[in-house]
This record gives sequence, structure tokens and C-alpha cells, in this order.
Amino acid sequence: MKPGDAEALRLAVGLLEERLRRLPAAGLRGSELFVLATVEALGPEAFPTAIGDRLDMKRSNVSAAITDLRRRGFLQGDADGSDGRRRPVALTDRGRAVLHARDAVQDAWLVDTGGKHLTADEAAQLRGSIPLLLRLAGG
Repeated sequence: MKPGDAEALRLAVGLLEERLRRLPAAGLRGSELFVLATVEALGPEAFPTAIGDRLDMKRSNVSAAITDLRRRGFLQGDADGSDGRRRPVALTDRGRAVLHARDAVQDAWLVDTGGKHLTADEAAQLRGSIPLLLRLAGG
């Protein structure tokens, strides 16, 4: 890959990510959705410290996000006061529903927009690049 290609790829992926992030998501901000998605990805290992490490967030910001998301019914469980790393948090049914609804909205937007703006050959090329992008992301 050449430097110009790398820059173009980085910009294209960033623009696509930004566009998807602007789609409706039950009034949640991007950082809140990242916390919920990270809790889902970590499963029973969703300790506040692990969430912060995964998202490169300060402990105080993670604690504030968890407290707020818990108060609003998206997360359950919380760290105890003595050692905030010892008790994991988990998605509530509401939190899981919001994440899955967001995924469905994003998927529908991609399908609709791809259908409008890409030819069948271009869509096939894009599908063919998915394993390459995943391999690149796995670094």
C-alpha cells in the first residue's frame, strides 16, 4: 500500500464511520454507544477498568458514563465503592435493544445507500474487500 492510498483509505473509513454515527440511536451520544458496545463485546469481563482500557478512556469518565447509563436503564450492575474493578456491568434488555436497533438502522442505511449509489459490480468489489479490511484491522 502506498502512502497516498493509506491516506485515502483512512479518510474514506473515517467519513463512513462519521456518517453512520450520525444516524439516530435512541438519543445516545457516540461515546455512550461505544461504552454499551464495549460492555457487550467484553461480556462477563466488562469491568470498568477493562472498558476504559478498550476505549482509552479515563477511569473517572468511564465511571461517570456507567453511572449515567445505569441510571437511564441501559446498564445493570456497578462497581462497588471499595474496588471499582471487581464487579462487571452488563447490558439491560433496554441497552441490548438500543444497540441492536442502532445496528439495524446502520445496516439498512448501508443497504439503501449502496443500492442507490453503487453498481452491482461496485457492490461486489466492496463485498470482496471486506475480508481484506478485516485482516488489515486485525493488524
